[in-house]
Amino acid sequence: MRNFNVNPYFRSSVGFDNFLNSALNSQKSSSLPYNIVKKSDDDYSISLALAGWNESDLTITKDKNTLTVSGKSSKEQKETNYMHRGISERDFSLDFSLADYVNVISADMKDGLLNIELHRELPEAEKPMQISINNQAIESK
Repeated sequence: MRNFNVNPYFRSSVGFDNFLNSALNSQKSSSLPYNIVKKSDDDYSISLALAGWNESDLTITKDKNTLTVSGKSSKEQKETNYMHRGISERDFSLDFSLADYVNVISADMKDGLLNIELHRELPEAEKPMQISINNQAIESK
């Protein structure tokens, strides 16, 4: 099942726009190889293979719940007679949907891999809490 059509759900749902748009966007494939690793319940990392890219050519932005990694080549386009061209130098933009309260901790580039560390920090008000039960009767007025 490669192409799941979520368009009929737009007609019969209210308030699920972000979820449905995420489902549509997840069908888009990227030519950039990447890994997403869950290190613990609250820690994640994203690694992108960016052979031939410099740190100065890359931009990482977080806007609300979307992390965007983009690259714009600063190399001058010169005529080269390639016999085989497997390393792409095309500009790119790759979006990742983040859950609520997930923040970027760090990003570094080493050996052609861009590594982005993420951490989910729930506010105290959002953490599960245990409610004590009192044995007192509730008075009615």
